[in-house]
Order: sequence, then C-alpha cells, then structure tokens
Amino acid sequence: MLPAPPVLAQSICVICGDNCVAFTRCDLHPQLHGNNFGLFHFKDEKGRDEPPDDLTLGLEIDDDKLKSILNDLYYPDSPYEFSVLPADILGQVYEQFLGKVIRLTKAHHAKIEEKPEVRKAGGVYYTPTYIVDYIVANTVGKLCKGKTPAQVAKLRILDPACGSGSFLLGAYQYLLDWHRDYYIEEGAAKHKKKLYQITDKQWRLTAEERKRILINNIYGVDIDPQAVEVTKLSLLLKVLEGENEETLNRQMQMFHQRALPDLGSNIKCGNSLIGSDFYQGRQTGMFDAEEQYRINAFDWDVEFAEIMLGESRYFWFVTFVTHNSRISERMLDKGLSRGKGLKPLASKPLVFTPDDQVLIAEKIAEACQRHKVPVVAWNVLADHVHMVIAAETEQELNEHVRKIKGYSSRQFQKALGWEIGNKVWAQKFNRKPIKDEKAFYTILNYVQNNHLKHSPEADEDEVDNGLKPIVSEVSKYRADSTATATDKGFKPLVSKAPLVSRERIEPILNSIIVSAEEASQGAGGFDAVIGNPPYDVLEKERKGSDQPHQILREYVRINPEYELALGGKLNLYRFFIVRSLNLLKDKKRFGMIIPLSLLADISCAKCRKHLMTSSNNLLADCFPQKDDPKRRVFRNAKLSTAVITCSKYTKQIEKKAKIRMRVFPGRSFEETFQQSEIKLIDLKLLDPNNIPIPLVARKDWELCRKIHSKKEVRRLGDEPCFDIRRGEINQTIYRKYISSDTSMARLLKGVEVGQYLIHIKLSQGEREWFNEKKYLADGKSNIYSLKRRLATQRITGVDERLRIVATLIEPTTHFADSTNSISLTSKVNYDIQYLLGLLNSNLFQWRFKITSSNNNVGTNELASMPFATIDFNDPEDIKRHDRMVELVERMLELNKQLADAKVPDTAQRLKRQIAATDTEIDNLVYELYGLTDEEIKIIRRGDSRRGSS
Repeated sequence: MLPAPPVLAQSICVICGDNCVAFTRCDLHPQLHGNNFGLFHFKDEKGRDEPPDDLTLGLEIDDDKLKSILNDLYYPDSPYEFSVLPADILGQVYEQFLGKVIRLTKAHHAKIEEKPEVRKAGGVYYTPTYIVDYIVANTVGKLCKGKTPAQVAKLRILDPACGSGSFLLGAYQYLLDWHRDYYIEEGAAKHKKKLYQITDKQWRLTAEERKRILINNIYGVDIDPQAVEVTKLSLLLKVLEGENEETLNRQMQMFHQRALPDLGSNIKCGNSLIGSDFYQGRQTGMFDAEEQYRINAFDWDVEFAEIMLGESRYFWFVTFVTHNSRISERMLDKGLSRGKGLKPLASKPLVFTPDDQVLIAEKIAEACQRHKVPVVAWNVLADHVHMVIAAETEQELNEHVRKIKGYSSRQFQKALGWEIGNKVWAQKFNRKPIKDEKAFYTILNYVQNNHLKHSPEADEDEVDNGLKPIVSEVSKYRADSTATATDKGFKPLVSKAPLVSRERIEPILNSIIVSAEEASQGAGGFDAVIGNPPYDVLEKERKGSDQPHQILREYVRINPEYELALGGKLNLYRFFIVRSLNLLKDKKRFGMIIPLSLLADISCAKCRKHLMTSSNNLLADCFPQKDDPKRRVFRNAKLSTAVITCSKYTKQIEKKAKIRMRVFPGRSFEETFQQSEIKLIDLKLLDPNNIPIPLVARKDWELCRKIHSKKEVRRLGDEPCFDIRRGEINQTIYRKYISSDTSMARLLKGVEVGQYLIHIKLSQGEREWFNEKKYLADGKSNIYSLKRRLATQRITGVDERLRIVATLIEPTTHFADSTNSISLTSKVNYDIQYLLGLLNSNLFQWRFKITSSNNNVGTNELASMPFATIDFNDPEDIKRHDRMVELVERMLELNKQLADAKVPDTAQRLKRQIAATDTEIDNLVYELYGLTDEEIKIIRRGDSRRGSS
C-alpha cells in the first residue's frame, strides 16, 4: 500500500482521533483506538443486533484511486471545510445521492441513473429547513411543553419514510436545545455530568448526554438501505458536532464508552407500508430473491416491540361521591356548616333514584368509551361510585376521573332538563394505588359486590364476610390531602337507599369492563410521527423502483387498514398518513408536509374524512402557489403543498370534527394569510360523500355555509329532475367512429363550449363528427343524444375567472368525454334554461372556486352546487323562474347575433347588451338566494382564494 499523502500524515484521523495515516490501522486495531468511536462495525459486539461488516475489510482498492479521492477532500484541492459543515447541509447533499442508482451495462461499465420515481417527479426535493423546524416545533415542541427531562426521555419520535434524515435531525436538534436550556435554567452546577462550559455564556451537552437523547427519542424507517445509512451517519455527525479530540477523549475516559452509539435499533431498513402479514396465505417461493429484497416486509410489532407494546399501567381504586352526600345527618338536620369557617349548606345532598343510577351509569360508560379509560371493575350506588381504573401515572388518573365526572355531570343534567351548572359530584375524590395482588382482588371483590352492602335486604354478617380486609390492605395507601369527609369519620348519609335492579344496570357496567391483563398494558405506539412521505403514484408496472408498485397495489387493496386511503389514483402519501395515525398513541402528535390535493381531490375523500375523524386540533397550513418557483415551497417542483399538524384522537365524534385552515400566498409562514375554521358537518352540506375542504377566508366560508343551509336550497345532485353525467363518447375507445366528415352526426367537444354559445374558432384541436350509423350498426346506442341538454367544459384553468362554462345544446348531438351533460329526467315544471342561468352566474363561479382544487370540472362538483328550488305554488317564485328563462333566452340569442356580426359597431353594441343582461341574471340570482348587499360584495370580490380573513 502507498503511504498516505503528506497532508493526511499530519492530520488527526476523523475516525479514531489519533494520528493514524490510513483507515486500515484504525479498522484492524480497534482496541488501540477507542473501538473506532462506533463508526465502523467489523466484529460481533455485545448488545449489537446487526451483523458485522464482513465485506469491507476484504475489498482491495487501487491506492491511486484512494489517493485522488482523499486529496480532493482536503484543502487546497477542496473548496469546502467539511469539519464545520452542519449535519443538515450534508444531509441535503446525500439526499441527491439517494435519488440515483448505479447500473452495470452489458459492457460492464458502471452507469449512474436516476431512480424511476425521481425521474418521473423531475428530481429529488429536500424539505426546506424552515418547514422541518415548524413541524418539529408543533409536534415534538408541544409534547415537551411542561415536562421534565425524565418525562421527555419517554417520548418516541418517528419518521416512517426518513430519507436522509432531515426531520429526525430537526427533532434531535430541538431536543438537544431543549435539554440544554432546561439544565441551564434549573442551574448548570446541578448538571455537571450533562453540561460543560465552552465560554462564559455558552454551554454544551456532553457527548454522553447527546447519545442518551438520540438513543431514547429518535426512530426512523426507510425502504432504501442507502437512506438508512445516510440517516445514521447524519445523526452520528450531529452527536459529534462541535466536539474535538480533546473533549471526546475526556468524555470517553469519564464514561468508558465509545463516542458514537449504535443506531441499529433506532434507524431501520424496511417497507413501512407492507407488514409481515403480506406472506400469510402465500408461498415464499412465489417471489425470487430480488422481489423479496424489494418487498422488504416490516413488522412494526417485532422491530419496535417495546414501543408498540406500551408501558405498564398501575391499578387505582377510585371513589367519588354525589354532591353533599358525605356529611352527618345531625349537621344536615340543623343546617350547620361542614366545618369551621365554612358557609352553611346551600343545597341538599344529591341521591340517585334507581332510574337515575341507570342514567348516570350510561353517561359514565359513554365517558369511558369516548376517552378510552381502562376500567377493570365499577359499581354505581345511590350516592357514590367505585371504580378500579388503570393509569400509568397519578396525573393520567386525575385526567381520567376529571373527564368521567365532567362528561357524566353535563349529560346527566342535560337528560333531566336541568340548567347546566348544577352540581352532581363532590369536587374531590379518593384515589388509592393498588400495590399487590392480594389487595387487587380484595378491592375487586369489594367493588363488584358493593351494592350488597347498601341493599336494605342485605344480611350485614354476610356482607361483611370477605370485605373487611379492604381496610387493612388499602388504608396504608391513603392520601390525606385528597381525603373526603368519609375519611374524617362521617358515615355516608345514605346507608340503605333504594338500589336499581342488577338486571338493569349490570349490562351497562359490563359494557366497558376490560380484563386486568388488557388494562395493565398501556397503549403502545409512538408519541410523534413526522416527515415528508413519498408522493409517488402506484403504477401497475414500475421497474427499478424502491417501492414494489404492483405488489403494493395488490396489498393495499386487500388490507383493511388501507381501505381509508383508497380512491382514484393510489398515491403513496395517503397510505403513509393512515399508517402513521395507526402507529401513534392516542392524543399524541402528527405532523407532515403533503400535497394540497389531500384537502379537496375526490380521490382523497376517504383519507380526508379519516384524518378529520381521527384527530383533534387539526391545522392545515396551505401553500397553493405552484406557478412561481420563487414563491413555492419546493422550488424545483410544480406542486401545491400543505403542512398538516394535529393530535390523534381515535374517538372523535363527527359533529365535533373540524379543521382550521391557514392559506399563505407564497412559501413563507411570515406572510399575511387568510384563515377559517370548518366543521365536518358543514362540509357535508356541500358534498356529503367527498367533503372537499375549501381554501377560503372566514367570511367566504360563512356565506357558503349559509347558502347551503337555506331550506329552499338543495344540492343540484339531490334534485331528482336533473341527470348529471360525463359526456358519453370516449374519444380513445370510440376513436374509430370519430371522423372529419361533416355529413355525419354532431360530436360536441369541451373546447367548443362557451358561456351561452358554441365557439366557431377552437383554441386547440379540430371540430370532428360522429359516425352514428356505424355506431348503431355495431349494436350500441345513445339515448342521450336525443335529449335537449346543457353542456359544460370538463377542463378549465384553475386560475381562470370562469370555471363553469355552460350552454344549451339541441338534439341530435353526441357529447365527447371532454364535456359534462345535464338533462331533465322527465316532464317537470322546471325549464332547463333556468338551471343554465344559475350555472353561468357569478354566484356559481364563486361557489365552484371555493372547493375546486384542480383544473377538472367533475360531475361530483356540479352535483354539489347549491340549486335554488322554485315553489311552483308561489306566484312570486314562478315569476322569478320565468324571468330567468326569459333572460337566458335573450343571452343565447344575443350571442348568436354576435357570432354573425360583421360590423364592429354592431358587435360592440351587442357586447354591451350581453354584459347588461348578464348583470340582470346575477341580480336575479342574488334575489333567489336572499343575499344582502354585504354578501353580494363578498361574491363580487372575484377569486375568493385571494381574499383576506
């Protein structure tokens, strides 16, 4: 081997921290060099699951090649000083590397090519740092708020498609800064093992503390093994950031550990979307080695068993009583106070009748189901409730009881018609941890049979048997600070009250009880899932792709978990959303940047609804700009995006599901934005099946909701007299019937359709005709061509002023699939020209833009338009209908005359008449919908996307 270049001979090795001159020395003698600081793995090591690298040491590489490469990395040949480059900058460099593969040609030449998905997308796009920081602050940041380092140590943060690790680096940096600031604020002197001072005002976490945080908190998965290694390297560089030979050696001597941790248990290679169940019912031999390598099924429950299983819960014996029920009868009779300095009782004790006991039990059960409270046993009596509840901490227990008491109190009062605000429960409650098995079963028996103790018919000797041990087993766990009046020697006011029959109440009690084994195991999952998932469309055949497209297409269609992500073209990001929510603990944080299409595209309807009904505090920060490269989030990708953050909330009720929208004109969070808050139930007014979420200001949304809420307004698709469908002639399938022969039947294309007119000159393509005779001779039919129909374009530019462009078409005409058609289903009172006036109105243009997210004008979007019905028993309504028809007929005629006009002066006069008639139609529409002057101004404002809140 040649000696290393002189410049290296005098340099400190970045691997072992010594003056070694070649990698060989460091690799082969780890015992001399701190075990490589953990960067390399060439032999079996205790506690390390990954197999050692047995390939690299056997490689022989020409010294001239290595010499050239190494020299290029150092000054003066290299313009970069790699020792001071931040880890996230190196990550951006590596991200480009991940987009390429090396392929050997038949001539055995190495050729570097872009991966298919990268080539299709136009390149690799690294998530901007400010987006990463924002998502991390709204996920990890919110989880850290108010916690101690011991509590933060339990947080598990995941990026399920980590790429080069930009989001994990961002989360790690946030945690490093958070811990440093916490220790400094508490007193740096208290944390000498975790902090060291570099200047008078600057402190750094020790490498050992940085390692601890990384291993405890950061997790990632990627299907690309190169990405996994890049993420590991980026995180390891972050561990060493700011360190030097002296600081590392000092810390290694102090802790006697390698400087770099093993990340094999944190960052893993696998297919986040395909689980081990993929092979159930299949023979492994069906797939060759290359296919199995690409499938790379990943079992989350096995790979992250400790996280997915969850932490153990403790059992607590809880008692809470009704208002004023724990006082002495003597005090009540005399109206005395409950103690020195306290006011006399303001209300009598609350005692539940048997019917009340059933009602309050139902409400407690609802609260436990809503908030997923693990209940092992419980009982409801006339003036108190006993429960055995599982919780990880006393704080979690207090939260459980607070929600149980709060919800049941409100619902009980509401059901009885009380004024909300009356007291049902006493403020305090008893809590006792159950610390051994004997006490657990004693208390369980006590709770389950507690009604016998209070039954008027009960034999007291029989009741006492087996129940007395509770005193000795539980009293030592008594918390005096939370004791109720019972603990002060007062007996219950109601000792022998009427009790509900067990036949009535036991089904309610049993409905929420879970086994002790199930309750003791805490909910598994991650505390935060963050990232930028791939936006790749699953295609039937995609060779050379990281994702095995055809196999994944089949898998997601049969896996029940992914039912909520299906629809239209299958895009990977939707499946990552569904999988990520399933990997999250309840009430924990989700944050991702995804395509804006999630909010309104019909293909995303299921995923959109699932996100709204599985979350709380759902916020969508939207960046619709995609035309100006300088003002879009991904400069090199023509893509509108949204940053979604929320807390997972499994039991969200539909009527409470909502989303808060903030729409930014460019790429910055610092720009003025418009905002609105939208409820799921209101979205269903517009389109109950697809629930598109509009990007509008608050005033626009409130007006839209008001219009759809009017009793005389129906969705056009719900009006049975109209048939809305796409043009019936597919121009690809039926190409053999389409001709340039003008003697054939009329074929209408979308490009020909204008407002109240047919374009003579086409902006693109050519006018064509349809061979109806051959079509019919081949056994096909088209009854729609014989109808008088309205036609609309199916494609109009998303930024164009006119999105709905419609006109009247007389039979016989065949509609190409670039049009939509609307016809009357039977003889009805409506004239179809009444609807034509609505479609072309300013109000409909405004309303369409509210929920449109792309250039398409789909039949589902037309069906969701608000149709103003006519009461044909009301003379005034009939006048409005007939007036609309009259104005539309005038518009059709004026546009015909304009098309035939030869003299400029005549054309100008006709244009003025058309504009005046159009205004009349708009004013009539405003009257039909009962709009105020202020509401009309909102509609006339133009494109509501550019409005302000």
